[in-house]
This record gives sequence, structure tokens and C-alpha cells, in this order.
Amino acid sequence: MLAPTLSQPIDGCVIAKDVAARTTMSTMSTSQRHLISLPPELLVAIFMHSDCQTMLRCCRVCRRFKDIIDASVELQYIIELVLDGMIDGGGSSSSSAYPSITDRLNRLRQLRHSWLNLTWRSAFLVPIQGACYAYEFVGGIFCKTSHAQAFRWGSRQFNATWLPSSAAPRREKNGVKRVTAKSLTREDLGVPTRDFAIDPSQDLIVLFKGREDNAQPVADPAPVELHVRTISTNKVHPDAKEPVLETTDPVSVSSAFIQIADDIVGMLFYTEPERPRLTLWNWKTGKQVVSLDGDALPPGLCDFSFISNRAFFSTTIARGGMIQIFTFGHEPSHPDTVDDIVHVTNLVLPPLRPAVHMINLTTHTGPFLARCPPNKPFTASNESRVHVLNMQYINPVSDGIRISPRFCAFFHNRILVDCIRRYEAKGRGEHIHVPWENWGPTNTRFLQQHSSFQWLRYVHGQRVVIPRLAGQGRNVMQVLDFNVRDCSRQREYAPPCEVESSSDTPLAWQSGSSPSVSIHPYRFRVDGTQVASSDSASTSASDSKSDSDTAQREEKKSSIRLVDYPTAIDQPMFFTSPIETRLPYREMRREELMSFSGVMIDDERLVGLKNPVFSNGDMRDIHVFAM
Repeated sequence: MLAPTLSQPIDGCVIAKDVAARTTMSTMSTSQRHLISLPPELLVAIFMHSDCQTMLRCCRVCRRFKDIIDASVELQYIIELVLDGMIDGGGSSSSSAYPSITDRLNRLRQLRHSWLNLTWRSAFLVPIQGACYAYEFVGGIFCKTSHAQAFRWGSRQFNATWLPSSAAPRREKNGVKRVTAKSLTREDLGVPTRDFAIDPSQDLIVLFKGREDNAQPVADPAPVELHVRTISTNKVHPDAKEPVLETTDPVSVSSAFIQIADDIVGMLFYTEPERPRLTLWNWKTGKQVVSLDGDALPPGLCDFSFISNRAFFSTTIARGGMIQIFTFGHEPSHPDTVDDIVHVTNLVLPPLRPAVHMINLTTHTGPFLARCPPNKPFTASNESRVHVLNMQYINPVSDGIRISPRFCAFFHNRILVDCIRRYEAKGRGEHIHVPWENWGPTNTRFLQQHSSFQWLRYVHGQRVVIPRLAGQGRNVMQVLDFNVRDCSRQREYAPPCEVESSSDTPLAWQSGSSPSVSIHPYRFRVDGTQVASSDSASTSASDSKSDSDTAQREEKKSSIRLVDYPTAIDQPMFFTSPIETRLPYREMRREELMSFSGVMIDDERLVGLKNPVFSNGDMRDIHVFAM
């Protein structure tokens, strides 16, 4: 906003409340008129430096502001990026190799329409040769390690394949579309690699050194080694001060899991005899910033995940299960020690019956990227993500038969960020303990887990993909989208609804004892011909018609259900009361002719895998469904 003109100059600093006291209503009115009467180009330039919420508020209070914002492609792009939980790639529109803002906005709307309808524009078979012993799928790149012989605890062969988008050229043979994708193969990484993690936006790969070919998985203790290299050259990353990150003491590792969040590499690994250890490094400085083991670890630790590159949470099965939130990066108490970590909050999971206990609690979320990957117009924001909890309980019943059902819980990353802000606002001190009833029912969705996740990377941004068998030999690809907003921009890209019978089985079990729980499935069919009524359809008209014709020929059935009402799981053998949760989501299902052992997801594609995870057999190819 432009400051009001003062009638006389004032020396020194002017406090805002003094300015307000000296400014009459007539002066404010004149200033407002002057602001509104500015040329549209200047107002657009001003709004370009504001955030999405400010622009939307201005639309609600001033018709001229609304008209200008609605007519500006640049401002609409900013608003709709936030709507979809995305960030811009930051490339220059003046470059001929980078899409214009108009093209980016049209692509953003095209993707929104495709995801809301679960209709893809192209389907490919991409050849991926060899077995798969460790893998990653980040930024559109599928990577794996393998070995020329039988399974080894240290694989030296590496392959990276850039998966195609819907615009990729393809050839068709016997009715199957195949594409020649860009790939990179290294016959010898130079390090026997047991696991790895990547961040294509930084050209970063971190290799966890395994054992040599003739060694056992757990051999004599040795320091853990993480080699920091580039994907493109396999040389030491130029931003890494140290080429190898190590633990300070030798350990024998039985299993491990690596994650990257910007400048931080985290590794949860188990040492013999099955004791967990959590270590975080700053891969740029080479410094170990967090090291937790033994009594320093939360009891019953199962898994961990980043919240940001300065915060993480762990999952523990102790006391019925909970999420424990920590921050790090604070100044250490002693110069020669790792950074102090702060225990912020405990988020407790639903209370259990006395004989019941949790036996597993893992978590998964989409990959963290330091920035938008090269040659991409936009990508999912690190802040706009969901986390998935996978839980398993056991109840040793009287006849000795053990019943151990599995459940999933979904929640937004912003809930964890808000816990950190609340803790810091109160001046830190003792961590906050939050019972389930104070956070879970409103901020989560608790569902029964019908099928296991063989492959990871089934979460990206605010979407989760779940392959499942629907019965009678029908395979269903199912996407849950937790980015549900009551706004016109999202509604106009969704297809029309038909109310059907409520006899459809919901994902969650209905509670028979809670009158507040009602299941009203809303389903509609998408035939591929439905196009958004807005100007999103103004581009690529011929492509849209071709895609619609293809969808009609495939005769696929898609169904969408908006779940914005409470659902409940009533399991009296395990929980003290029905678990009612209310986090809204949109469920999209699509029947497929083939079954997959797993499905991965990113911004613009679904990836179906036929082979079981870590199979010794040749993967041969993967199925890519590009939006």
C-alpha cells in the first residue's frame, strides 16, 4: 500500500500510530482513490510483490483490484501455484528454452484437470533393464542399482532414467506405445553401494558404502561411509567440503534408510543387536549435526521423516504409539559437540485396550527438493505435503490366535510446523504433550490399510497412490488427494457429480455406535470428453480432442468421491472407542486391465511396476502414465 502524503515534513522516525493519528479520513480517502486510480500495469507490478492471501483479500474488498488480478496472467499464475501447493521453477520467461508464464499457467491448469479426473494424456512402456537392489524416484528420474551376478550387499552398477512426460514423442508397435527415454548407466560406481539417495535439483547423489562382493551383510564393525557425489559425473560434489561423511565410531549395520532435505542428509540405521541409531550430517560442511543412539533415542523408535531441513519427527511404538517432533541447527552447548536438538512436541495416537500394543509404526512422504529441478516449470512445495503413517497392532486373544490389522493415518506437514511455532511462541522449555483427542480427529484421516506398499515413493505433495484389488479380478488404481479447497478455481476443473447409492463400501469402516458418523459416497464417471469450462481449455485444443478420443477408446471407468465428512473405524478389540477423523480428501479410482506390485507418483505422472520390490529378476520395463 502507498503511504498517505503528510502535509508537513517530519524530522526523524515517524511511529506508525502517530501517522495514523495525524491522518484524517479525507486524507485516507484521497490516498485510496489515488491508489485505485493507478494504471493497471503499475498495480500488477505492486501485486507481484505481495503474496497470494493479500491478493485474494484485495479481490474481496475492491472490484477494480479483482478485475485487474483476474485479467493478469502473472498474478493468476502466482495464485494458482499456491492453490495447487506448487512453487515456480524460477526460470526466465525471456529465454526461448523456458516456457512463458502463459504456457506455465496453462500447464498448471491442465495438470489440475488431469489429476481431478484421474485421466492421463499418454501411457508409455519405458525399458528398464536389469535387477533392482536399491532404487529412488525423485524429480522425474527413476534410479536403481544392480549387479551383474547374484544379489550382493554392495552393488556397483547404476542406472538413471529420465521418465517421459505427456509431450514426449513415442512409437507404437502392436498397440503398445514405447518411448526412448534419456538414461545414464554406470558399470562401476567405484563404491560397493548398499543404498543411496538423490536430489536432482542439486545434481546430488549420496552413496551408502556397503560390503565387498564376498562379504556378509553384517561383518566386522566399521565406520558408516556416505559418499557425496554428483549424478551427472559421479565425481565429488563441488559444494561438499568433505567427499565422505562418516560416523565417529565403528558399527555393524544390519539395515539402513537415507533421506535428503536440502543441505542435510539423514540416516536411520540399525546396528547389531538391532539397536536403532539416527545420524544427520550437513553434507556441504561435512559436519555431523545430530547423533542419537542408546538412551538418547526415543524408546521404541521405528522410523523418522524430515519436516524441513531443520526439523524432523520420529515414530515410536511406546505407550501406544506417538509422533515426536524435534528441531536442530541450534548452537551447540560445547564447541566440539554436535548441534543441540530440541524436543518440541509429542503427538499421541489413539488410545488402546489394555492387552493391545503396537508392533510397527513407519512413515512415508514425498521427496524433499532444494529447488525446482532443471527444465521443469514448477514442482511441489516442500511445505505443501502430506505424511502417511503405517500402523500395525496386535491383540493376543484368549484362544491364542493373534489378530494384527493394519491402518493408515494421513496428515499435513503444516500441522507439524504449527506445533513448532506454538512451542517457540511459548518460550520453549518443556516439550508439549498433545493427546489424540486434541489433535487427531480434526487434522488426520484414519483408514484401514487394505493392501501393503511394496514400493515406496507412493506419496508426492498432497497426493497418495494406492494400488488395490477391487474383487472379481478387477484391479483399481486409487489416488487420494488431500488438497481439498472450497474455491471456484478448484471446482471448475472437477467433473460434474452424480449422486449414487450409498451401498458402495467406503475406505473406512462405518461406526455403528456413533450417530455423528455418516457415509454418503458421491461418485461420478469420467469419459474423457469433459473439459474445464474456463480458459484452461484454450490451448492445445487439438491435443485435448485427441486425448479425449483416446480415453473413449480405452473405455476406462473412473470414479471420484469427495470425503468431506467424518468417517470412523470401530474396532473394539483394539481401541477404547471408535476412531472418528475428519481431514477432507478426494478419492479418485480408475479400473485397470493389469495389476502392479506398486505404483509411484510425482507431479505429472504415475509409474506402475510389475516386479516385486528387490526382485532378482530383470525389471524389463515400467509403465508410465503421463498427465
